[in-house]
Amino acid sequence: MEDQRKPITNNMQLAKKLPMWKVDPQIQTLVEATCFKHFLRFHEGNSVNQNLSLLTALAYFYDRDESVFSFGDKKSFFVDFSLEDVLYITGLSIDGDPVTGVENVSAHAIAHELNIHETEVDELYFKRKKAKTNVRLDLNKLRTRFEKVPEECLDCDAYLKAYLLYLLGTVIMPNNTEGVSPIYLPLLGRNTVNKYAWGAAMVGFLKNSLKDTKALLDEGKTGSISGFVYAIMVFALERFACVREELSLRSVSDNISHKELEPKSEHQGVKELRSKDKEQRSDQEEPLLISNGLMTRAKSNKLKEAVRDILKQGMLSDQEGKELVTTTLVVIQVQEG
Repeated sequence: MEDQRKPITNNMQLAKKLPMWKVDPQIQTLVEATCFKHFLRFHEGNSVNQNLSLLTALAYFYDRDESVFSFGDKKSFFVDFSLEDVLYITGLSIDGDPVTGVENVSAHAIAHELNIHETEVDELYFKRKKAKTNVRLDLNKLRTRFEKVPEECLDCDAYLKAYLLYLLGTVIMPNNTEGVSPIYLPLLGRNTVNKYAWGAAMVGFLKNSLKDTKALLDEGKTGSISGFVYAIMVFALERFACVREELSLRSVSDNISHKELEPKSEHQGVKELRSKDKEQRSDQEEPLLISNGLMTRAKSNKLKEAVRDILKQGMLSDQEGKELVTTTLVVIQVQEG
């Protein structure tokens, strides 16, 4: 029987605009001091492409009620695209003040944030034919106005805000237009931007988009996921080995050599001690094996004993002022019925 599922459509047009902004070295230095620093890599010729087949499959498995990916005939297995995933993939903060923005940003407020005259604001608005009022700034006009930074700029905060707002509008929280809301401008200053949980905002935006997309797919319509879908693709490749095998890829973490993870300035003697300590911990820690099947009292006691030992190690390490390092992994499989 032919697969009747509707594929999702490409929604990367706005993301392709990001590399168009030629980041001035002065602004690059400021961006590198923020949680958005890793997005500068997309200006180095690294393209952002979608695997529509992968994203379509993921969208069909999305549970709108639980906001997770669910698998199995009875939805007995759940995988969450979580805050930790976004932190790991993007480096964006997941702990901080909520990204709520400022309501009803006036032309005067925009002019103040971007350090321009109020008459210039009208030229930056994204003009919609049937709209009574302008509520978004045009991405193209924003880039044209703020891409070039004066030499020896004494106060580049406005140019930093403009670039980060452009980043939000093209990659982090895009909409179906080429406009971006100015409500985030007060949050994007060099002294304030790192105080906010941008990673949490990204998760919320992507999950809302997944929910809307799945609603369309359930109705037999075509949808598209808005937001930084690259994060969802990396999430799938990291979480599901079968996807990597299908695409003949390896885990991102597998592609990083141990030498790349070692501090370059670390003394050779410290490296030897670290290696010796790792071998000792590897010898001491044995895997906890609990057979499949029903969770019997004996299995429960075995699990409780393992967890109790971990907590005990933590208390002793805390008293001695040491950091607890454990490789214990506990996997619990729940079967209905």
